[in-house]
Amino acid sequence: MQVHGSVYVKPTGVTYKMRDARVRIIPNEIIFGNDTITDPQGHIGIVTGGLHHKNLSHLTFDINILARNLLAYNFPKKQGKDSFWGVVYGTGKCNIKGEPGSTAMNIDMEPEKNTYITYDASSTNDASTSNFIRWINVPKDSTGVLIPEAADTLSFAAKPAPKKASDIVKFRDIPSDLHINFLVHFKSESYAWRLT
Repeated sequence: MQVHGSVYVKPTGVTYKMRDARVRIIPNEIIFGNDTITDPQGHIGIVTGGLHHKNLSHLTFDINILARNLLAYNFPKKQGKDSFWGVVYGTGKCNIKGEPGSTAMNIDMEPEKNTYITYDASSTNDASTSNFIRWINVPKDSTGVLIPEAADTLSFAAKPAPKKASDIVKFRDIPSDLHINFLVHFKSESYAWRLT
């Protein structure tokens, strides 16, 4: 089946599009075989994997994405009591596995140009302490950090494609456990990390 459409991934703030993708539909399975997705700037990711179900219920999924400078996170400004925000473009791999009530993401990527993350350590909304961030193999000479000025930060933040009111579909929030594991390969010239 040839597919054309888009999906908004709420936890990442990004809308991805598929155009003329060839999706196989067989009993109890929808299979993606090297299909192309694009972010709002036209950067590309390749999707493989599938959605598994029993008569369109009991949905599970196992999806792999191979990304090249793909927009992966898009919350350019602090929203409410969020403890971190930013814009992330990345090159690498992402595996997403899930079932009703639980999703696990394993991400192995390198941030690209115009990536920045701001983490507010004083936020009362995080997990009581900051021990959920673990640094591995940090070089002893890694003292220089690129911190964009506020005006610059917003100038290169990802801008979503304009939407017509008739194109916006509202879905209710469904509670779910989300587990995200990151393996991030940093190049000092491609990202900014700001601790406030």
